[in-house]
Amino acid sequence: MPKKIAILCDPIDNQNAGIHVYLKSVVAELKKSTSTNLEYSYIHLKPNRFFDNTSHHIIPDYTFIPGWTTFRKFFLIPRLLKKLKFDAVWEPAHFGPFGLPKKIKRITTIHDLTPILFPQHHPWVSAFLHKLFLKHILHNANLLITVSNHTAKDLAIYAPKTPLKTIVIPLATNLSISPPPPLKQPYFLFVGTVEPRKNLLTLIKAYGRFREQSKQVFQLIIVGALGWKFQPLLQLIQNSPFKNDIILTDQISCDRLINYYQMATGFIYPSFYEGFGLPVLEAMTLGTPCIVSNSSSLPEVGGNAVLYFNPHSTKALTAQMLKLIQKQDLQQQLTAAGKTQAKKFSWSKHINQLEDTLVSIFK
Repeated sequence: MPKKIAILCDPIDNQNAGIHVYLKSVVAELKKSTSTNLEYSYIHLKPNRFFDNTSHHIIPDYTFIPGWTTFRKFFLIPRLLKKLKFDAVWEPAHFGPFGLPKKIKRITTIHDLTPILFPQHHPWVSAFLHKLFLKHILHNANLLITVSNHTAKDLAIYAPKTPLKTIVIPLATNLSISPPPPLKQPYFLFVGTVEPRKNLLTLIKAYGRFREQSKQVFQLIIVGALGWKFQPLLQLIQNSPFKNDIILTDQISCDRLINYYQMATGFIYPSFYEGFGLPVLEAMTLGTPCIVSNSSSLPEVGGNAVLYFNPHSTKALTAQMLKLIQKQDLQQQLTAAGKTQAKKFSWSKHINQLEDTLVSIFK
C-alpha cells in the first residue's frame, strides 16, 4: 500500500511570491510522479483549476471571522488529516503542521530563519509567532527540509538537534528563454517582494551614485508587490533626483517577467539574507548578468557566475554596476557562466531527492 502524503498548499491560493512559486512548481512535478510508494493529496483554501484531476480538499479560511484562521490551522486541518488517515503531512511554508498524533509523520520545509534572526525586518506579529512556535515545530517534526546549506547551518545553531533530521534540497526554476521585444532603454532590474530584508534602500542609494558617474542613462526597474515596512523606501525614491527613472511595477505576468529579465543590462539582488534566492537562479537561467549580495545562501546559488558585493556597502554595489556596463566582454562572460551554473538546478532533481527522502522516513 502506498503511503498517503497530505501537502498543505495554502500559498498556491493566497500568495504570488517565493513560496507560491516554489510550491506550485513542486506540485506540478508531483502531478507527474510515477511513484508506487507515495500517494499525494493537497489541502488548500478555495476552488483553483490548478488542482483539477488531483486528490485535493478545500478548507476555507474565513479571515473576516476573528480567530477562524487559528481554528482552521489548529483544529479543522488536523481533524481532516486524522479522519482520512494520512500517513504523513508536509507543510512547505514552514509554519506547522499542528495538532497531529505521533503516528502521522510531520514534515516541514524551513526556507529561512529571518523572523528569528532579523525580527526587525518582519511585521511584529510574524516575528512573535515564530518566536513562540518555531522550536515546538522543529521538535515535533520527523523531517525538516531546507533549501540551502546556509539555512541548514542556521537551523543547527538555533536548534542543535535538528541536523539529525534535516535534509537540504535546492530549488529550481521553470522559466525558459523566449524572443524578447526590442530594447527601448537600458535598465537594471530587481525582482522580489518589497520588504526591508531585500535591502532596497542600499540599491536606491547605489543607483543614485551610479547615475552620477555614468554617462549613459540607465533606468532601475523594481518588479514585485509592496510587502511591509516599505514606507522609507518610497520616501527615498521620492527624494531621489532620478526618481523618474525608478520604476515600481508591482506583480507582473510570467511572460512579462521573462521579458524584463532578458532585456535587462543586469539583475541586482542586494538582499541581506536569503534562504535560497530564486530570482538569482531565474536571472541566470535567462542569461541576465547578475550582481548579487555575498550574504547567506546566495553564493550557493550564484557560484562563480555572478558579481558579488557586500550588502552593507553602497559604494561596493555602485562599483559593480559601473564595472558591468563598462566591460561588454564581462556581460557576455556572465551570461554564459550563469546559464551553465543554472543547469545544476532542476525540479526533476528536486523531486527525485524529495521522494527518496519521503520514502525513507517510513523505514
